[in-house]
Parts: sequence; structure tokens; C-alpha cells
Amino acid sequence: MIGKLTGMPIPLNSLRQWILGLPGEATDYTLDESVPSEPGELHAERQNLESGVQRL
Repeated sequence: MIGKLTGMPIPLNSLRQWILGLPGEATDYTLDESVPSEPGELHAERQNLESGVQRL
């Protein structure tokens, strides 16, 4: 239901890590090292999540 409301697949089993921007239980993840402010991709348990980095 949350996915339908937000239009995003939200991983409820690792929601805390997802909110904090952490890879959670992912054992295989990649980030774009050439430009740290560009989005990266996380791959965990049949879920592909995209993350972004915002500098404050």
C-alpha cells in the first residue's frame, strides 16, 4: 500500500537504514566515485534502490 501511495518501492524490512540513506543489509552496492554528489545504485535482496547525496 505504501508503494502505491508514494510510487516508490520502500523496503519495510530495512526502513530505518533506508531513511538514513544507508545501504541496510546490502552486501553488494556501488556508488559513483567520480562525482560524489551524483546518485548511486544500491542492490539488496531483489531490490534495486537509487540513492542521492546532498551536501549541506
